[in-house]
Parts: sequence; C-alpha cells; structure tokens
Amino acid sequence: MLEAEEHPFTEQELSKKRLDDVFALLMKRIKTPDREHIVAYLRDNTRLVLEDRRLKTIIDLPDGMHIDIVLGTIQVIDKGKPLCRIVLMEGRLVFLFDDGTSYSLLSVLLDESLLEILSEYVTPSAQ
Repeated sequence: MLEAEEHPFTEQELSKKRLDDVFALLMKRIKTPDREHIVAYLRDNTRLVLEDRRLKTIIDLPDGMHIDIVLGTIQVIDKGKPLCRIVLMEGRLVFLFDDGTSYSLLSVLLDESLLEILSEYVTPSAQ
C-alpha cells in the first residue's frame, strides 16, 4: 500500500489554516449563523478608533485576530501583524495575500449572511 508523502506546510498554507481555525472559532462563538446572531456578534465586537487622523473600524475575531477597515480597505491582522486583505475579486470576496495568492471566503465562511454583511464593507475600490 502506498502512503502519501508528507511535507512541511508552506507559510501560505499555514496562514490559510490559521484563517480556517480562527473562523471556525468565530462560528462556534456565534453559535447560530443567521443574520441576527452575526449582527449581534459584530455589534458586540466592533469598535471605532481614530488613528493617524483616520477613522478605523476594527472587528475583533477570536485568538488575537481582527479585521481593520479603513476607507474601503479591509485588512486581516493576526496578533498585530498584517496577514492579508479582503477584496472583491470577480464578484467574490477573497483573502488576498501579498504574494498574490488568494483564498476564497466561501472556503472559510460557511454562511451567506456573514458574507453578505462583510460584503457591505467591501467596494471594488478596495482592490
């Protein structure tokens, strides 16, 4: 019987796994992934901060991750370091990494309500 050869994860693969893990924790915290529960989570975990004379919206996620929204730019910050951006690409929301790789939000966010709510923050100018 042939066994699959194991290889160490690349940094991009680890980043994508981290997104999966954090959004899985998020869905556990929301419990019922309907619009009402998602909005309640966002209401309780969103704050506005004035930074460098610009208003920033911060959505706190589990385990030291958060989403920063400034003037149509949405960036995922993981434990204080930029991880990726959330952009609208070909009509879909995706995580876009600095190396040009992207990861579909549909892979991570299983509920259309959460996608819809996040998409309200994203505009084509965020690309």
